[in-house]
Amino acid sequence: MDGGSSDSDIGGDGPLAVAGCANNNYPLCIDFEDGIDTSVWTGGTPSAIVTTDFAHGGHSYRLYPMSGGVLKATKLGTITNQLWGRFYVHFEPGAPGGHGNILGAYDQSNNWYEIGWQFNGILGDYHAANGERPLRSMPTLVDQWYCIESFFDGTQTNMPAWWINGQVPDYYMPDNTTLIPKIVTQFMTITVGFTPYAGLGLNDNPYGNSNPPVLADMWIDDIAFDTKRIGCIQ
Repeated sequence: MDGGSSDSDIGGDGPLAVAGCANNNYPLCIDFEDGIDTSVWTGGTPSAIVTTDFAHGGHSYRLYPMSGGVLKATKLGTITNQLWGRFYVHFEPGAPGGHGNILGAYDQSNNWYEIGWQFNGILGDYHAANGERPLRSMPTLVDQWYCIESFFDGTQTNMPAWWINGQVPDYYMPDNTTLIPKIVTQFMTITVGFTPYAGLGLNDNPYGNSNPPVLADMWIDDIAFDTKRIGCIQ
């Protein structure tokens, strides 16, 4: 992975986790089984919590087309400058070719790391005032739930690392390698939601694509953040 924490340093398959925020002690967690804790998360839409499709438990958060909104947290507990994340996502009938954002983590200078989608796969990105540096994974995401893990290491000038169902994906060539991530003292804000920046078509043309097939539904579930790797749910 260009400019990021290597697999040999972090490891491929991670630990297995137990489902449910109530069964764990993560600094930040939401599984939608008990609604949205408004003392922790702002910007959410309770009506977007559904029981029709979920990864675990009996509820998930429908990001599209219900406009569930972006969940935002600033109370991060013990999290400082190393952030491990884990969420489950389901695109129906697959992930769009155009770029969109799911997870954002912002530092004190408002630089931010992103996990989103592009080219029908998962994208990791670093944003600063002078531009962005995207890195895109190759697998085409199909109509099923996926476990997405991420690691943003603010102690080093590293790109995001991420895993799909516990495995490190193959990547396209990275863009804008001259932009180097900055050292982070403290992550200040985490956002989770649906923010599309381009068309929602599923073919390989990533920009302005409105030709069918297009994204029909999108759900997220089992969101957790910690200071160590969380792992996919067993």
